[in-house]
Amino acid sequence: MPIATSTHTVRILILHDSQDNAEKLISELRNFGYATRAHLIKDEVDLLDALSHGAWDFMFARPKTDDLSAYSAIKHIHAKDKDIPTIILCDENNSQEITEGLKNGARDVVPVGELERLKLVFQRELASSNDRKMRRQAEIRLREAEKRCTLLLNNSRDAITYIHDGMHIYANDTYINLFGYEDASELEGTTIMDMIAAQDKDKFKHFLRTYPLSNGENEFNCYTIRNDGSEIKTHMLFSEALYDGESCIQITLRVDRGTSEFEENIRKISSQDLLTGLNNRQFFIDQLDQAIAENTEKQKNASLLYLSLDGFDALKVPTGLGSTDLILTDLAMQLKELLPDNNTLSRFANDVFTILIPGDETAATQAARSIVKTVADHIYQIGNQSYQLTVSIGIAFITENVTNSNDLITRACNAMLDLQKKQGNGFNIFTPKKMSAPPETSKSVSQLEEALAKDLFVLMFQPIINLRGEHSELYEVLIRIRNKEGKLTGAADILNDAEKFGLSIKVDRWVVLQAIKKLSSQHEKGKKTRLFISLTRASIQDKTFLPWLSVAFKASRLPPDSIIWQMTETDIGSTLKEAKQFAKSVEEIHCQLAVNRFGCALNPFNMLKHLNVTYLKIDPSFIEDLSSESNKNALKELIAAAHAQGKLTIIPFVENAAILSTLWQIGTNYVQGHYLQTPLEEMNYDFSDEG
Repeated sequence: MPIATSTHTVRILILHDSQDNAEKLISELRNFGYATRAHLIKDEVDLLDALSHGAWDFMFARPKTDDLSAYSAIKHIHAKDKDIPTIILCDENNSQEITEGLKNGARDVVPVGELERLKLVFQRELASSNDRKMRRQAEIRLREAEKRCTLLLNNSRDAITYIHDGMHIYANDTYINLFGYEDASELEGTTIMDMIAAQDKDKFKHFLRTYPLSNGENEFNCYTIRNDGSEIKTHMLFSEALYDGESCIQITLRVDRGTSEFEENIRKISSQDLLTGLNNRQFFIDQLDQAIAENTEKQKNASLLYLSLDGFDALKVPTGLGSTDLILTDLAMQLKELLPDNNTLSRFANDVFTILIPGDETAATQAARSIVKTVADHIYQIGNQSYQLTVSIGIAFITENVTNSNDLITRACNAMLDLQKKQGNGFNIFTPKKMSAPPETSKSVSQLEEALAKDLFVLMFQPIINLRGEHSELYEVLIRIRNKEGKLTGAADILNDAEKFGLSIKVDRWVVLQAIKKLSSQHEKGKKTRLFISLTRASIQDKTFLPWLSVAFKASRLPPDSIIWQMTETDIGSTLKEAKQFAKSVEEIHCQLAVNRFGCALNPFNMLKHLNVTYLKIDPSFIEDLSSESNKNALKELIAAAHAQGKLTIIPFVENAAILSTLWQIGTNYVQGHYLQTPLEEMNYDFSDEG
């Protein structure tokens, strides 16, 4: 197999106790077909300097050198928020050392002599790193494209609005001005029907019922009503569109420009803050987005300073709002004089100023130090009163892991708030959170046992709705945990630990007993409710589970067919022999089976040859983008194949109304999700509204 060469120079940091061996490593990489430029790390100071002033693609590290360990180097890389994958070069294939390296953030641990393995790992991690960089670039370009589209909409001379279920979800400035509103918020709760003149309402209703028209002429002429009650003769053009991922209708309105006195030109967005004369928030965000894009594409460094006056709110009481405005203008002038022209300075919010500083971290810290001293030394005069003020500055560096301005602003703001909570009057550099350490086994076990002993687990019930109009009361049983404050939180991590530490059987049995109690109460009220209860792999393999279950059923006097046992496709695949026996046994006592997260195996229908399954709950990945025709067809084919085998299909995670009509059209039997109802502690869904 020929070696794939790369024209890109791979920039590599090497932490090694032998320069000769480091050079041999670089020679091997070049033999693999890679152009490389390497830097041998001398010590911790040298590493920090390299991270601050260079862009690096990779690091190879020995576990420990005289001056620095690989784990310390990885921590510094993480603290700088750099995306530099690291391979640790160990002496031998020691599983404990490999595990320790992976826990501490290495991408892999490879013995020194295994060159072929080293090549494969290097190629894999380099490709993964390139994919991440391409994704960041794609995200930046997407945001730029979205900005351009929004700008085109806002600057269009045509009035444009997006309608979903008859409601306005977006309107450009021309549309807002045309109808005499001051801003988009005044349109909230207003339907498109409210904008149609009385004489044209019936005609417009008929048009909407038949839209889209088969002849392709999706146009409509009518009189529309302005906010002041006056009417405008309007020509409407309808087209299908997407807004925030939801299907909607775009309406473009055109009026006779010669006779309409209501149409206004697009209001130009000012880039200036009216109080201080500095750049405003929107201008600054645009500049910040551009700096982030330049860092991603050209490795240009820059930093964000987020500055706030300490105790500014308390100052408003004795001085008044007008006086605090004088302080802000004074501060703005100070900052303007203090900072060089290549710094972008803005008034971002009330007493918040933001500064974009090109260059490395040193430039940012020097500027922050200078601002803090200048403000503290200055005396602010308001009438006969003098005030000495201080500022807190949060600093966030633009790194390869920052892809949008909101994240960077949040980082700098959090750094500033952390400083103000302590004493203020200084600057604080944002530091990414440390990598979470692996959970301690003993702690996780004790949490699980405490939750079981003290009834901290709570059952929740989410309805499963029949789209075909049959009134069947179905719920899935979900589990939550009650924290010390009494709030319910997800229990996913604890349940994963339960399986790891052999406690999942206890949890399963607790769930089954509590669910049976709740279900018995429902049946006593005359309900014919049935429950989907998930079982873990351990319970499927546990030979004592079915005898125990039989006793539980007898004690409750529930009909066995009121429970549908749910197993994941993965668990069935890994325990097929035991799952087959379990399925046969529950079938004998008239219980039904469901497969959860179905459809991800290479041939998912193979397992159905071994198990008599009634319900297939489709994996959520199949509904991620049903606006795509290929994705819709894939789901349609899967559902058709399931129906051909006599199986009933369930689509979970239905989060919006737009998807329901699609699911009904392609033949889904049941749906479930937060849009229909969130999980609740009581089974109180009104199934009479189904269909």
